[in-house]
Amino acid sequence: MPGPLTLVVKVKKDFPNHDLLSSNTGFIGFRVPNHSIALDMIKSTRSKMVAAPSANKFMHISPTQESHVREEFKNDKVFILKNFKSLKMSTMEGFESTILKIAPQTIIMCRKGSFFKVNELKNELISRFP
Repeated sequence: MPGPLTLVVKVKKDFPNHDLLSSNTGFIGFRVPNHSIALDMIKSTRSKMVAAPSANKFMHISPTQESHVREEFKNDKVFILKNFKSLKMSTMEGFESTILKIAPQTIIMCRKGSFFKVNELKNELISRFP
């Protein structure tokens, strides 16, 4: 399950595979999942990072339920990881994540989503990184 907030930041040129991971935009997005299985998988890699795509095709709306993923990829082979006893297959409030782009001297909301404390976060980030 995706987390409620995605932060988009400028990637340094010495960051491994920066061109590939940023699609040559110079920016990269970070989001922490909101599900114990996904978090455990990331922890088990003992890696500094895990790169994974969204469960939707380019320029399509992000899924908020398992059925959306199945419909999006109905003609493709997909594997959806599930914990049948505890997985609630819808995101928080059924919204996509909020996307904030942190650019020089400004923070831009690229997409309004399930993270609602945007102004509080902006103020906190500005106070820590003037």
